[in-house]
Amino acid sequence: MQEIIIAKKYARALAACSNIEQLTEIYNVYSSLESAFTLYRFYEIINSPIVSKEDKLNLLYSLIHSLNQKLDSKSQRFLAVLAENSRLSLIPAISTELKKIIDYKRNIYLATLYSNEQISNDTLQKIKTNLEKKLHVSLEIFQEIDFHIDGIRLNVPDLGIEIVFLKNNFIKELQDFILKAF
Repeated sequence: MQEIIIAKKYARALAACSNIEQLTEIYNVYSSLESAFTLYRFYEIINSPIVSKEDKLNLLYSLIHSLNQKLDSKSQRFLAVLAENSRLSLIPAISTELKKIIDYKRNIYLATLYSNEQISNDTLQKIKTNLEKKLHVSLEIFQEIDFHIDGIRLNVPDLGIEIVFLKNNFIKELQDFILKAF
């Protein structure tokens, strides 16, 4: 949890001195490095007190070069600051935070649709279009299957929106309405 807070601070500092195009380029480089951090040996080298900071930086530069990515001077200085402060292991978290900042600046938000069965792409597109019109934002909707839900739940955490349609609630409200009518 503390790593996420620190990563947010680094990402915000980087965003404060970069425009959206530069941020996107930096994000592309850092997100390409994320898969390397899943390798135990690589993660061990990055966190090792025995390996010098210069060697760690050189390892990252060579990895970036092998992935056909390019670093501008700002990105190189940023990596050097991370290395100097022994924060290279935060690169995946910083990448995640950069993605959130870029999406926020572009007015794009991630939404997750939970249901107990697969929903067609046409239906997802209709939901997306209607919500985008109502909220005046761009949405990227991802679907997750959750067998514990008897209905549909849409969650947009960055906007603080959660929409829930449950079968049991609908039936109960319908019964209450019918009983009140008589």
